[in-house]
Amino acid sequence: MDGGSLLVDSEDFESHVTYSYKQLLLQRIDFVPASSPDKYLEELKAKYKPLNVVKQKKKKAKSTKMLSTTKPDETDSAAAPKDGETSILSPKVILFNKEHLMISWNSVRGVGPGLVNLGNTCFLNSVVQCLTYTPPLANYLLSGQHKEKCQLSACALCQLQDHVSRALSASGGSIRPAPIIQHLKVLTKPFRIGRQEDAHEFLRYYVDSMQKSCLKGYPSKLDSLSKSTTLVHQLFGGYFRSQVKCLTCRNTSDTYDPLLDISVETKNCPTLGKALKKITKPDILDGDNKYSCPKCKTMTEAHKKFTLHSLPTVLTVQLKRFNYNNYYGTKISKHVSYPEYIDLRPFMSEPQGPGEWYHLYAVLVHSGVSCHSGHYYCFVLASNGAWYCMNDTHVSQVRLDTVLSQEAYLLFYIKDTNYRSATSYTCTMVTEPTDSGQEVKTASNRTGSSAVDASSDASRISAAANEVKTINNTNKLKRIPKCELLELLFVLYL
Repeated sequence: MDGGSLLVDSEDFESHVTYSYKQLLLQRIDFVPASSPDKYLEELKAKYKPLNVVKQKKKKAKSTKMLSTTKPDETDSAAAPKDGETSILSPKVILFNKEHLMISWNSVRGVGPGLVNLGNTCFLNSVVQCLTYTPPLANYLLSGQHKEKCQLSACALCQLQDHVSRALSASGGSIRPAPIIQHLKVLTKPFRIGRQEDAHEFLRYYVDSMQKSCLKGYPSKLDSLSKSTTLVHQLFGGYFRSQVKCLTCRNTSDTYDPLLDISVETKNCPTLGKALKKITKPDILDGDNKYSCPKCKTMTEAHKKFTLHSLPTVLTVQLKRFNYNNYYGTKISKHVSYPEYIDLRPFMSEPQGPGEWYHLYAVLVHSGVSCHSGHYYCFVLASNGAWYCMNDTHVSQVRLDTVLSQEAYLLFYIKDTNYRSATSYTCTMVTEPTDSGQEVKTASNRTGSSAVDASSDASRISAAANEVKTINNTNKLKRIPKCELLELLFVLYL
């Protein structure tokens, strides 16, 4: 082997090591109680006494801690707070009013063009397509509100706005994601054109870059709660609640952590619901991992539980498929089923209450056997209500069952306040391609997040759809709101 090939192999090896090392550091570390006590550590604790112990002064009633609260014993009715009283404190400044978000598309367009692969940029193409078809983000960018007052030379939001404006105003063909590619090294420093990258990692870096753009011009000493009121956090942000409950005195301590996406395990989790249930399952703190209870003044056994406390407008879920603990970055290739509609209420801090429904609008898929190789592509729900596969330059319309059958890597859901409760029927217009290339609208009956088997009623559904189509052709159904159209179709079906 000559010196040139040795140099290439060395660079390739260094690239793989750097990539694996970076992915390993980004992983969340979950501590597991040891199976047996560390006798050597206990002997050292008994032998030596620390000399530099600083006694904590008692804080006054007005605590400066912003994201942590403690509740007394629930049986103490005189001191216990009422439901909802213990929560996240209000920010000092609201940088972007959430009321200004337009959740639904403000106009109906056809699907946009595909994106040219400029050399292992499928990870970027698929993420950018998912962001392009995020309705509230696209609506905001198309309004031009940010760019007209932005003074940054390299701004993630400005570059994305240029791309979205171009993509949604074109139809067919393909374009180069030039605005984003040209500033890739500035916006997301670790990424390089021509190198295989992780789509989820790129999404996190790009969202973080958009957050920095939103904070430009504000004081650097702005409190963390106010920083969580930008456009980015109002779209993708929410809060986890970590609650520790002492099993002796029943005292509870709550800590709130911001989130921009959720990562769930795929191992032993055949469905998305099971995966979400796993991360909200209580852990027992015992043995060497006991909880230092401030009320009992000693180490006690406790329950620790993570729950969704404040929900985002746009929910991004990563299904963990790659093992970064080894050099090869092996992949877990299995189908984890996910619904078109999902209710997040069971996974919240207050599981009792009205449903918190979200509907699927984008799915990102990795095809390959490891994180170091393979190909990324995605499926998006366009403003015309049809699903499309966006595979670099290739764009094709697909059925909903095709979308739901993928080995998904990233799932994108958006809050749906109009979706009815799990016990009621709703009608969803689904556009399906026919052999002649024309679109036929059919109705699907749904109970909760799963479709009701209506095969025996196919003729009634078809008749109802044809009647709606006939009315539409006679110009008697122009500009009718979507909710009224669905209600009309439901009535005709009954």
